[in-house]
Amino acid sequence: MTNEDVVYWKWINDTQIGLVMDRSVAHWDAMGGGAAPTKVFDRHATLEGAQIINYRASADGQWLVLVGILPDNNPGAFRIKGAMQLYSVARGVSQPIEGHAAAFSTIRLENAPEDTSLFSFAVRTATGAKVRYFLLMTLGRSTHQPQPHSSISSKSTTTPPTQYSRRKRLMCSSLLRPLVTSPLLCKSLNVMVSSTW
Repeated sequence: MTNEDVVYWKWINDTQIGLVMDRSVAHWDAMGGGAAPTKVFDRHATLEGAQIINYRASADGQWLVLVGILPDNNPGAFRIKGAMQLYSVARGVSQPIEGHAAAFSTIRLENAPEDTSLFSFAVRTATGAKVRYFLLMTLGRSTHQPQPHSSISSKSTTTPPTQYSRRKRLMCSSLLRPLVTSPLLCKSLNVMVSSTW
């Protein structure tokens, strides 16, 4: 690992701390007897100069998301641009996403034998807010087996900022009800969205 300054750190599970540096992200096993931090991935170019506001890991540790904000000087744009980097540990690839907040959760789809990992994020623009979610993969499968839920399309909703309170109340009932059977997940997504605005 290089000698970079840590610009953000956060516990990502009971034993590991995520360390975000200027050019890379590392994990440090704080309970592992003094082992050095291990580099996990390089930061994407879209996060260059961003103020890092969050770093999260999925429950199984196979998906990571780094969230930052930047000033947006484009005329008519929302003043703060959100930039995220979604990273797949199994595949070793990143995907840049525009967004201000993100969360991971697991759900059990109807008639599914295993839990599925859910990635949701929110983005706010000058014209409104959008919440999107993706079914990422089926947990517990070998990386060599097909992932039946990885091709499911995403769902999104767009609402003007003036209708935010109404959207928040209706979010789980109208947007997520076809997929989500857990009230706890709906509550956690509401908390994620409300912490953004």
